[in-house]
Amino acid sequence: MEEIKQNWALIKDTIKKEYSISNISYRTWIEPLYIHNIVDNVITIVIPSDQDHTLSYISSKYKSFFQVTISELFDYEYDVKFVLEKDLELDEPQKAESSI
Repeated sequence: MEEIKQNWALIKDTIKKEYSISNISYRTWIEPLYIHNIVDNVITIVIPSDQDHTLSYISSKYKSFFQVTISELFDYEYDVKFVLEKDLELDEPQKAESSI
């Protein structure tokens, strides 16, 4: 849903305000996040990190904040999935090598 991508900054700002997230926590954990895609009702959010503990921390601490905020703002129940940026690169199809 393009509307969610267009309002990504508003979503993150709403989470910061509604859940009283400190500036340093916001800048560290939420601000760098971006949407990879939305398939059916699942929003895949990318964590620009290659450290697995980051995925675990953000998923456990912030997943419900994103689910509730997005669902309330857009009046539709969404699920949220976090992925590490490095894992997305592994999932991308490999470019075919041209033979000479």
